[in-house]
Amino acid sequence: MAFCKNGTPEHPNDLLSHRCIGRKFPSGQYFLWEFMSTQPQFCLTFTDNALIADAVKHDLGIGYIFEYFNAGLVPLLPKWTQSSEFCYLYWSKHTTMRSVVRHFINFIQEWNLNND
Repeated sequence: MAFCKNGTPEHPNDLLSHRCIGRKFPSGQYFLWEFMSTQPQFCLTFTDNALIADAVKHDLGIGYIFEYFNAGLVPLLPKWTQSSEFCYLYWSKHTTMRSVVRHFINFIQEWNLNND
């Protein structure tokens, strides 16, 4: 977003006075903005990055998206956001995990440790 009605945020707490766009998982749980101690109130919520990026491009608010989707957008708060090289996996606690999934998780955990 090139222009913010409440000014360009300089600190994560500044986002509390902006329109923010959140992400919700199919479970109903929100994706937490880990760089913030207090989560913003989301004016809109979507379930995928492409929709969040489109909403930001239409000046509907500030979104937290993966770099792959940020074409034409201005990054904010680079001191507080993580590199997209980290990988997070989410799965249901109620499902029996197949061994191939366990091996993949182990691989990603080791990759994250070596690329930190």
